Amino acid sequence: MPAVVFALATLESLAAHVYNEPEQALAEEFPECTIRREAHYLSREQASALQEQLSADPGRFHTFYVAERAGQVIGYGIFDTHRVRTKNETLLVTLMPDGALRRITMISFFEPEDYLAPQRWLDLFSGRGREDALRPGVDLPIMSGATLTSQAVAASARRAIALHRVYFSGP
Repeated sequence: MPAVVFALATLESLAAHVYNEPEQALAEEFPECTIRREAHYLSREQASALQEQLSADPGRFHTFYVAERAGQVIGYGIFDTHRVRTKNETLLVTLMPDGALRRITMISFFEPEDYLAPQRWLDLFSGRGREDALRPGVDLPIMSGATLTSQAVAASARRAIALHRVYFSGP
């Protein structure tokens, strides 16, 4: 019986940190759109250039979601999972066709709730693009008590913009 109670408590604590289902988040972000999943791979040269630009390993494989309505691209989305402090968060980063940020949505967050970025802070990213630094304390306010979260979210946004440029826009 104690094992069942522990398992239920563990499942309950995990579920408490999942805020959106990925498919639901995409559908809400791109209503009345057809969403196509596209796999992309960075060449070694592309990965090396992005690693230098981002000061972090961008990975080599990425899945983008392309939202279309009436044959026109409305936007792009990428799910970005990364470590904040000791645990992961997953964000849906959506971009406009030109690569500017559309919105950042929290999908899951496994750090303590005290470190969770509020949606009003995530909304500050909307409309920002490759010309923006996207650095807390530079062109974004710092989230008091959640410095690592703010840095992780900003890094995710910079990564999504850089990947969009490589896969969809060119240099």
